[in-house]
Amino acid sequence: MTESHPTDAPGVVSPRRREQWRAHYAMQAISRLPQRLQDTKTVEAYVRRAQSLPAMIQNMGLAGTIAFLLAKDGDSTKSEAQKPDKRLALDLSEWLLADEAGIGWTTHAISASRGQGVEGQLGAAISHKTTSALTYRRAATEAKHYANWLKRWSRAAGGTGQTADDAVNDATSETDVAITNTIAGQ
Repeated sequence: MTESHPTDAPGVVSPRRREQWRAHYAMQAISRLPQRLQDTKTVEAYVRRAQSLPAMIQNMGLAGTIAFLLAKDGDSTKSEAQKPDKRLALDLSEWLLADEAGIGWTTHAISASRGQGVEGQLGAAISHKTTSALTYRRAATEAKHYANWLKRWSRAAGGTGQTADDAVNDATSETDVAITNTIAGQ
């Protein structure tokens, strides 16, 4: 679905590499916020919600969290750039549908959802008859891991008054920098 990446074996991504891809996807999501959302206030709303996303997934489950985020920005008079909660749902959905997430959605579950928006694709994949409880639990666990990366990157971008790009470049955690450099091939 996205960029190609090296794997330990054909079709297998090591846990360390998956963690690197989570960090990369989350960093990209946060760094694109100024282009995707209308103004600073909307970006700040996204950052605030991203801070609580891991707890939301833990308490409400994956499907409940996605439904809440989409319903929160349900006002049809708003443009997409004015909907921080929907943007967060889209960012989470994009990751969970990416090959790098390693969820193992069946081909039937994904093909049944073609032509829908990303959030519709995730909903169709979750509710498809070929999606097992194990696959759903795997997706929920993956969502929590990814949400933690969104939380880290949004904290770096949101608490300092910097742009997301500057915060990404100035990340202070050696772990975050090491993972980002590994993904970037440095």
